[in-house]
Amino acid sequence: IRGFKEVLLGYGTPREIRTDRNTTLVSSHPGLYTKFEEFCLEKGIALKISSPQHHDENGTAEKAGGRDLYEAATCRLKTANLPSEFWSMAVVQSAMARNREGRAHLKGKTPFELHFGIKPWIGDIRVFGCPAFVTRDKSQRGANGAFRSRVFVGINLGWQPQSKHGCYMIYNLKTKRVINTPDVFFDEAFEFVQRTSDGWVVDSARLNANHRLLDSVNGTDLKASYKTTT
Repeated sequence: IRGFKEVLLGYGTPREIRTDRNTTLVSSHPGLYTKFEEFCLEKGIALKISSPQHHDENGTAEKAGGRDLYEAATCRLKTANLPSEFWSMAVVQSAMARNREGRAHLKGKTPFELHFGIKPWIGDIRVFGCPAFVTRDKSQRGANGAFRSRVFVGINLGWQPQSKHGCYMIYNLKTKRVINTPDVFFDEAFEFVQRTSDGWVVDSARLNANHRLLDSVNGTDLKASYKTTT
């Protein structure tokens, strides 16, 4: 329900929703209601439930919102050599990208443009799963922060949906946690990182000589504690 509420905040309340007979959404017992059904009732949203084993009744939603979206997310994971635990983030990025793609039946316009009335900004789209070098200020570097590296390497997991454009979700290879930051440099072409069977290998010499990064990455940060290959 929380995810559904976030959708309503971003895109408004629909008049009706079509769904299958998933028991987590709709109750199979007359007179009993799930939390989702009660929420829709409170918001004045009509539920249209498809017949059992007839997914074709869901039409475009079943194909575009289900199969196409999930296949796109799977392709993102396979291309980036990331495990299935990042699948939900790949789905979010696939959906955001798809809503910003032109449609032939919409005469080249995007779903985003039809809903908001403006063309979407796509200048901050980055390759999902590419290396990301995040800069951090002295307060984030711990003891003797002035003498520690100002950059650490992570994996780009795409936009942060609740933040402004330019804020990304980065998986920290050292701490194994996802952080949100706009202070990041992306190596989309794998210019400074090579993929191996044991994970990523960073070319420190080329990285240190590159003027686009604020600082070199020290040896401890370059040791990927997370295996990126599957």
